[in-house]
Amino acid sequence: MVINEIILKLMKDEKFTQKRMALAIGKTRPNSVSARLMTKNMTFNSAIQMLDVIGYEVIVQKRTQGVRGKDQIVVTRSDKE
Repeated sequence: MVINEIILKLMKDEKFTQKRMALAIGKTRPNSVSARLMTKNMTFNSAIQMLDVIGYEVIVQKRTQGVRGKDQIVVTRSDKE
């Protein structure tokens, strides 16, 4: 999944509204969050900021084969899909 899809999924899972996200990242309108989520190439800083707000972190590890844990999501590049 690409990062904007992951963040949108996690926001839904956590029942975290765009309005609440906007306030948490210092924006006044939910459409600023919507604009971030619509872009195919969100900046790494923006992604980390939004993930942190909803209680998630980014971990870098050597690529491994096999089944991921239920709470792990692999981020893919937007130009590979």
